Amino acid sequence: MRIVKGENARRHQFPYLVSLEYIGKHICGGGILTQTWIISAAHCVQKFDIKRLSISAGVYLLGEDHEDIQKCYVKDVVIHPRYQTSEQYLQKYDLALLNFKNPLVFTVAVKPLLLPEPTQRLSGTFELAGWGYIDTNPKKTNYHITVPSSESIED
Repeated sequence: MRIVKGENARRHQFPYLVSLEYIGKHICGGGILTQTWIISAAHCVQKFDIKRLSISAGVYLLGEDHEDIQKCYVKDVVIHPRYQTSEQYLQKYDLALLNFKNPLVFTVAVKPLLLPEPTQRLSGTFELAGWGYIDTNPKKTNYHITVPSSESIED
């Protein structure tokens, strides 16, 4: 995801946001579901050796060493069964769940996403957060933007 014309986030503003890393380098963002599961995009993980994937939770500035940061190594990846590799930027079913070896400890800097009820119909505005790429370098601080939904979201 690219955050264009977004604003700098504040530290601890998005405690569910994680940095997905390959050999210690940021490759994508993700969201904390539970102490041992995150959600990310399938295109972020499909081509990588899972033994070299890790996540860092509590990250505000990419590359910083901070007491809030918790690192976990990925032990399993589940890619949506209907996801198909494609050169298109936006793809249906571009979802992956990542399970890791050691559980996260929830703190002010590390918390799970607040998910809607399964029957709840979503509409209105949505807040997106991430580091994003504009060129080959990710932004160091995470950004956020509020966007209107183009239509109600279902499924």
